Amino acid sequence: MALPSTWEGFGNATIESAVHRRPLAIGDYPVAREIAAYGLRWFPSADPRPLATWLDHPDSDLRNQDLHDGNLAIARRHFGLDAVELRLRRVLDQAGWLAG
Repeated sequence: MALPSTWEGFGNATIESAVHRRPLAIGDYPVAREIAAYGLRWFPSADPRPLATWLDHPDSDLRNQDLHDGNLAIARRHFGLDAVELRLRRVLDQAGWLAG
């Protein structure tokens, strides 16, 4: 997957790759840094070797499986429907837009 812009917006590809346990090579751009602050990890886009190794033998390296397990847990905890609903309710409540 390619994210061509340095300001691509909210990183759907980053979250989707975590939820579907798919590898993603990603470069350094502001939104990626914000999302990575939650703990998500990806393969580096500057060095294709780690991703190529994983693609050649995806089940042989437990560290890569740990990466996907960890990313999935983080995505569910911070970007799952329950988490997003709670944050949205807080924002709407602070804005005075929720009925008593």
